[in-house]
Amino acid sequence: MRYLNVFRRRGRAGVRSYMVGLALITTLPLAVFSLVIVGQSRNEELRALQLRAQQEADTYARMVERQFHDMTTTLMVLETSPELRTRDFADFHARATAALARSDWYMIVVDETGQQLLNTRVPRGQPLGKTSNMEALQDTLARDELVVSNLFFGRTSSQFVYNVMKRVELAQGEGRLVIILTQAAADMDRIIDGRKALEGWTYSIIDGADRMVASNTETAPGEPVPPQLLAAARTPLEDRLQRRGEMLGYSRIGLTEWQVLVEGPAGADDTIFASVLNTLVLAGLACFLLSLASAAIFGRKLRWAIDLVADRADGVGRGEIVSPLDTGIREIDEVSKALSNASFDRHQAEERLQLVLREMAHRTKNVILVAQSLVRQSARYSDDKESFVTAITGRLQSFAASLDRLLSEAATAPTFRDLAMVQLGSFVEGEERLTLDGPDFPVTMEAVKEIGMVLHELATNAMKYGAWSGPAGRVELSWTEEVLDGETRIRVLWRERGGPPPSGDARKGFGSLLIRSTIQSLRGTALGDYREDGVVWTMDLPADRIRAAGQTVS
Repeated sequence: MRYLNVFRRRGRAGVRSYMVGLALITTLPLAVFSLVIVGQSRNEELRALQLRAQQEADTYARMVERQFHDMTTTLMVLETSPELRTRDFADFHARATAALARSDWYMIVVDETGQQLLNTRVPRGQPLGKTSNMEALQDTLARDELVVSNLFFGRTSSQFVYNVMKRVELAQGEGRLVIILTQAAADMDRIIDGRKALEGWTYSIIDGADRMVASNTETAPGEPVPPQLLAAARTPLEDRLQRRGEMLGYSRIGLTEWQVLVEGPAGADDTIFASVLNTLVLAGLACFLLSLASAAIFGRKLRWAIDLVADRADGVGRGEIVSPLDTGIREIDEVSKALSNASFDRHQAEERLQLVLREMAHRTKNVILVAQSLVRQSARYSDDKESFVTAITGRLQSFAASLDRLLSEAATAPTFRDLAMVQLGSFVEGEERLTLDGPDFPVTMEAVKEIGMVLHELATNAMKYGAWSGPAGRVELSWTEEVLDGETRIRVLWRERGGPPPSGDARKGFGSLLIRSTIQSLRGTALGDYREDGVVWTMDLPADRIRAAGQTVS
């Protein structure tokens, strides 16, 4: 409460004043916004109509493009006919007629001079003249791709048609042919009329020479399209969007010079926008009055809720545990709940801090005790200062490596193979001197230090007395899972080969005692067999002591 009192003494406005001010700021400009919205609405409608015209043009272009694609596919299939390669035009006439029976297309085959060799539009054997479109023929002979011709008047069909043409290379010395699928412009009209045009909209399919191919207007096929109309339609879309009263859509048909032109209505009635303007002004005035009333009511409730939260904050500052509020305002209730949780967590944090400090002291004392034990035992079994320093340094380093490996695995326990490589990898280089074999599994946190020290001690003995003391010796470390008397156990086998016979020091040293006592601390057994061909240690360990809970051997 003292914070709010400070605000009042300084003459600052309260929550209700801010709420009323917010209502004024957000509602008074509605009158201006209404005018802007009306203008934008009109512009957006015109823009939407222009975009619709463009979409319609793109749709018609895709329809014609699919028609060309179908004709191209048919042409390429017929090109593979063996009768064409052998110039057996009688059989090819029959094959093409059958293939095109359900379409509006006709097949024509011409030679390089333009002489028609086959035309399915007329019966086989009827005399044929030259093609009516020599320009498109020369273009096809010069290009290694399909060509869609412009509209032209066909002498055989006696109407305006267009061709899809492809060059065919015959065997060497036999020249070239051009195969053609031809279709009447009137048939293109039937294809396009399958899409119902929007009311008041017109479309035009135009060839590369700017002549009409098909349209729902009165313009006939073959007539030129007004150049000023095409010039306006070909301008970039963004430029067309800036022009009002002109709905033009323009699109190119893929892989050809053909075009689609769509013209739409000029826009909406201005009386509609006047009605919208009046409605917006009245709605803005109503919103303004409603906002003022709502601001006064809600501001009073907010002020009451904020006063309560401030009281709770004062309590937290004094170290009290405060209860959450139920003001009916979700955000303020969440703040009060957070304050309540913070007051409770503060007490818990202090208790956890004391617990962590006690745990740290306990763990530190355990580490010191282990280090002291290693020092005492190493000193007892060492003959001189140098051997003592070497032994204790190696054991402490092994102990530290195990601790480091344990701490580095924050999310998961270290695996047995990783632990073995940490402890043994620094003694030898190369797989020929160290073999690891066994299914890997995660090691429990409690067993990491013990197993690490055992592996280090075995490696130290092998380096001093056993297989790794000579150049040819090697060590095989293997482990398996077995079930003995209903209990799952992990059997670890350490076998040395190729080294000198074990010495008496290796049999009686502190290392052997350390291995057995460490394994026993894990409720396991360790047996050392000092053979003439190398030391063999067999260690049986309960799986539940060394394998992390919930994990299986993999």
